[in-house]
Amino acid sequence: MPDQLTHSSSHHYPFGSSLAQPGDVRRARPGLRASLLQALGVVLVFVVAGAALGWVWERWWEPSTGTVFRKEWFPVDADGRYDLDALRNEFAGTAQYVVLALGGGVVLGALASLVLVGRELVALLVVVLASLLAAVVMWQVGVALGPPDPQELARTAGRGATLPSALGLDSLGALLAWPLAAALGTGSAYALLPGVGGRRPA
Repeated sequence: MPDQLTHSSSHHYPFGSSLAQPGDVRRARPGLRASLLQALGVVLVFVVAGAALGWVWERWWEPSTGTVFRKEWFPVDADGRYDLDALRNEFAGTAQYVVLALGGGVVLGALASLVLVGRELVALLVVVLASLLAAVVMWQVGVALGPPDPQELARTAGRGATLPSALGLDSLGALLAWPLAAALGTGSAYALLPGVGGRRPA
């Protein structure tokens, strides 16, 4: 009888087996402590990426040159004529910010979905909050690394002094590029990779 029991235990159970079979392994949802650590890790990655992209933004952007007249800075040449290239470049910084934010948000949002597996709503909330932090960090790092505000310098600069423009955003609405792109990246990962969302493929 013991030999029969030992022999039978080596066979696969045909029906009702509670043992996981190859190809049927699903990632278990982590506990609360593990989920919090994963969420903090995602937030940290977003913040670091925001700082790095802020540096890239400042390096990519090229300041315009303007002239001081009556203690004010204008994007004009020494003769007081408006420089069309300089005027156009005033809006380039915002466009470049949006391009970098969209790329960073989509990539990090998709990667975050691979970490926060099985908790779609929590993952989306964490990604949106983390991407908002990344948006502000990227903005402030870029501004801090760029030239100072020429209007402030113009108050003490002499007439005809040339100063570079400051890096900034024409509209704070550009900050929304980060969370929108991150949410898109997270949602796309859940839609295209069924296993990521905690659902088994059909």
